[in-house]
Amino acid sequence: MNKIGSSWICCRWITSLCALIIVSQSSWLRAQQDVGFIEDFALASDREKTLNLLIPGTEDYYYYHALHFQNERKLKELNRILGEWKNRFRNSGKRKQVENREALFLYSDDPEVTLAYLRREMGLTLNHQQEGKAREAKYPSALDPRFIAWESFLDDALGRSSALQNLHPSAFYRFLEGEPKLSTSELRDLLARSTTPDLPRLISLIHTDLKSKESKGFGEFRIHRLLTKTQLEELLVLKADVINSAAFVETYMNRLLPNADESMAASRPVREAYLTRAEKFVTLLPPSFNSLKAHILYQRLIHDRVQGEENEKRFLDYLSLPRNVSYLNPKWREKEPELWRYPADLGRDYRKVTTFFPAQGGDEALVKSYLLKFLKDDRDTSKFAPYLGGSWLKRVFAETKITHGIGKPSDWAALLSPSEFQALKDRVEIEFDRTNQETYAIEDEVILKMHLKNVPKLIVKVFEINTLNYYRSLGNEVSTDIDLDGLVANFRESHEFDAAPQLKIEKEFKLAAIPNRRGLWVVEFIGGGKSSRAIIRKGALGLINRTVSLGELVTILDEANQPLKGTALWVGKNQYKSDKSG
Repeated sequence: MNKIGSSWICCRWITSLCALIIVSQSSWLRAQQDVGFIEDFALASDREKTLNLLIPGTEDYYYYHALHFQNERKLKELNRILGEWKNRFRNSGKRKQVENREALFLYSDDPEVTLAYLRREMGLTLNHQQEGKAREAKYPSALDPRFIAWESFLDDALGRSSALQNLHPSAFYRFLEGEPKLSTSELRDLLARSTTPDLPRLISLIHTDLKSKESKGFGEFRIHRLLTKTQLEELLVLKADVINSAAFVETYMNRLLPNADESMAASRPVREAYLTRAEKFVTLLPPSFNSLKAHILYQRLIHDRVQGEENEKRFLDYLSLPRNVSYLNPKWREKEPELWRYPADLGRDYRKVTTFFPAQGGDEALVKSYLLKFLKDDRDTSKFAPYLGGSWLKRVFAETKITHGIGKPSDWAALLSPSEFQALKDRVEIEFDRTNQETYAIEDEVILKMHLKNVPKLIVKVFEINTLNYYRSLGNEVSTDIDLDGLVANFRESHEFDAAPQLKIEKEFKLAAIPNRRGLWVVEFIGGGKSSRAIIRKGALGLINRTVSLGELVTILDEANQPLKGTALWVGKNQYKSDKSG
């Protein structure tokens, strides 16, 4: 309390006490029939002689003596007489008047003593608000920076909890910029609630947690799967054994996928770039990931074959992976039992990782096609013998030489049984070369390369399909299983060949009957009681749609992704024609 406030309180209470004393004295005097003594005391020139007239031990005696000592400021005598008075008259109202009066006398010497006495005796709390002042309160025009600073909020949040539960994930970035020392529980709470991989020192924090006994390994927290490729590589440097984690491998493989605007299905270069990245990574993996290694290498071998770029080293790398297939060399398993602890599962589906390539199933057809190429010029099978069964490999070796016309058939027939040789000789093959073009622009010339065996006469038919009627009728995509019975071919021609039945020959067919316009054709090759079909699609339409106030707005796009005019959209049985803009 300030000095002005103290003086105001004192003056107010002095007035009240004086009024109380005067009223009390007036009441007392009226009660006396004889008022002469008080007058004598007040007018006496020597009050001590006048006090001798009082009877000792009476209350008047104590009262007037105390009053006299108080006026004379004889404090020692005053305290003595007050003590005697209290002993004789415990609850004396007159004594209380003198004590109140003395408290007021002391104010000039020690205000705090007087104020403390008044508060104690009168039960004052002084907590009332001055009337009319509450509405006059003035507030600052700006917030105190100390109270709205980041540090103030952070101290408050951390002070109310032993963990980080009062910190929102959006505050983690700035919090970590201060490089705080985190307990294990605080670190795990932060990682469990983190949603962005750009946090300061994130990889160091994850590494610290992975080393703790509380960690359940990589993949426990969502933030693990949100790391960038660079961050994953940084973590791999700090903790090399994290590569044994399936969650880490899956996350890293996902980072190798092409961008969302690139299609592995539609673009061979995009597919090759991805397989190159994936192959480089899987070679670093331990044997427990042999299934993934086999899957990626298998898809790369298929891609290389389509490109006409079969790689012998890559093929041998694939063969060296343990796989439970019937044609392998049984001695290989016996020689390397440790390697065979993790045989590759060829039926495992990795589309969750690659998003595109299906499970491979068996691989005998792929392996045989590579052997038919590489054994053509080899004198023996020694390069492949450690991995492949002897009898199976010999049959493939013999077939390679016989079908390519290398040497005399009788020289290789010894590697086959008579029935096997006869079956090989009688077998009819009409196969498309795997390097044939997959997609065609409207202006592209259609040329199909074929591999033929034991086909003395070949018939080529071309059918144009009315896709509108087909889609409206069946509601599914056109495939090679389409029923062509009853349809008249738009084009038909015959070819005759005089090659020996055991020889495989390669021929190209230019299909000029397929015009340079948008459409879909089925090409059928028939010979030797067997047929093979190809779907030729020229051009491709696309669409984009968005929701507007009146419904769905659809724009039809041509091959260059430009709006195409004069089109229509069928939804069920309803046709919607485009406007002038397409």
